[in-house]
Amino acid sequence: MVRPKRRGQRPQGFTLLEMLIVVAIIAITSALAAPAIHQSIMERKGSEASLDLVRLGRRARSSAIAYGRAHVVRFDPGGAGEPGRFRVYRGVSSGCNAVSNDWATIIDGGPACGVDDSFCIDWLDLGESEWTLGSSRIRARENGALALVDICYEPRGTVLHRTAALARFSNINNVNGGYVFSFDRLDGGGSVTGVSRRVVMSLGGDARPLL
Repeated sequence: MVRPKRRGQRPQGFTLLEMLIVVAIIAITSALAAPAIHQSIMERKGSEASLDLVRLGRRARSSAIAYGRAHVVRFDPGGAGEPGRFRVYRGVSSGCNAVSNDWATIIDGGPACGVDDSFCIDWLDLGESEWTLGSSRIRARENGALALVDICYEPRGTVLHRTAALARFSNINNVNGGYVFSFDRLDGGGSVTGVSRRVVMSLGGDARPLL
């Protein structure tokens, strides 16, 4: 037997008005939280990019010892408005300045990174989509505003460097112990915002983050 509904008894469930109020509250809360979430994600991306460079530097150094070949980490900031990229190349012999290590051919004449038989064994390209979110992006720059940096690791532990693609590698420490790279978060207008992360590529040891 169906029991008759008592007069004044409230129906079960939500009314349309109540549901609209809840949806509006959720929308307002999300809109208020979105900038903070965006900032948090970009801060994390900047931190990850800087740690990726530390990983690249340490891999180049350890691989030079493991394979008995010189390895080069190249930084190329790219043109105006470009975010910069790092690549690791494996030479064919142990000396950074050995004739057999024709870096012009190894770096520019071989297959691209990620292609079979490429001399490029690892890379960090900040132009890839994982380093952007909306109109914000991560950019890397050498603190001396250099247009190119090559850091070469030899199997015996020597670290040489140069700032011109066709120059000989040098062991002269004229950069205060190493090159410092900054990872900046750029907003939609291209202005630096938030916390910049820094990494030093040491000429006497491992790459490491700077506080």
